[in-house]
Amino acid sequence: MTWTRGGGQRQETPSPSPKLHIGVTGLQQDATTVAPVIRGVLCSDYYPAALLHAVMSLVTGGDAALPEAFRLVTLNPARALGLDDALGSIEPGKTADLIVIDEHGGVPVVTRTLRDGREVLAVG
Repeated sequence: MTWTRGGGQRQETPSPSPKLHIGVTGLQQDATTVAPVIRGVLCSDYYPAALLHAVMSLVTGGDAALPEAFRLVTLNPARALGLDDALGSIEPGKTADLIVIDEHGGVPVVTRTLRDGREVLAVG
């Protein structure tokens, strides 16, 4: 993992997968105290679609099974924020937006999106 601390200093710690690197910007605490909280969380700060591509890359590369890879961007972040009782998985009483994904030319493409139980996107 690559940690960028508040002063611009970079620390390198081993990643669980050589293909998976997590960057944390503006980290004010020591990486050893923060790492247990964010372990198993995949995030993107400037291009949300990168999350879908990263999840599918982990699956197609054999680094994670589909359920495990999707937990990196759903349940695990919700748990890290203490919101897993309301978000992060598909269960009765939880809030969830759903996407349907197809693959076109090796690239994951969202073809349907459901928000609050209603379809808000349908492609082709």
